Amino acid sequence: MPKKIIGLFLISILALAPTWAAETLKIASVQMPVSTKVEENLDKILGYVSQAANQEADIVLFPETALSGFDRETIESLDWSAL
Repeated sequence: MPKKIIGLFLISILALAPTWAAETLKIASVQMPVSTKVEENLDKILGYVSQAANQEADIVLFPETALSGFDRETIESLDWSAL
């Protein structure tokens, strides 16, 4: 799995290179259901990045916990007083 994450990072950097001097950017925002399984989330993210690239998006935004899998139920179940 680390190879996929590194690959995603490198693809992101290469994809952004032409936008550094661009006057406009096309940004795609993704809202997606999140699993507690990182591999499953990564596969979804890669699919959405591919869709956004096909629509010529320069940047793709994902929810803060899209990869790690912390969903609302997990966050609400944490004992915040113990932290």
